[in-house]
Amino acid sequence: MRQACLLIAALLLSACGDPREGHMRDSLEHAETQLHQAQMEPLAGNRLRAAIEISGSPIDYLASSVPADTQLGPFRWQQPQQPFDVVINGAVDDWQIDGYGAALDKPLVSIHVKRAP
Repeated sequence: MRQACLLIAALLLSACGDPREGHMRDSLEHAETQLHQAQMEPLAGNRLRAAIEISGSPIDYLASSVPADTQLGPFRWQQPQQPFDVVINGAVDDWQIDGYGAALDKPLVSIHVKRAP
């Protein structure tokens, strides 16, 4: 009985990862969805291009697309600034999205969003 309780406790602890990583993954998924949508839908693409013309990056576009009742991000342009950042690199038809964990030397997750020809 004691071993079964220890096994259950160990399983529960292993399932409980760092909540910051879950937040980063949600933010990364949001960025992927928004950048892909901007490649497919003309109005979204125009909003993205306008944001890039103003700020030089897609970060304002991504931040403005976060629903009011949700906290996602931080989104960064070209390099992480702190643990659990979502970093965007690339251009309108070809994006690289990297999600970082506690270490900033290598992303935990990388996604390539490229417009299909």
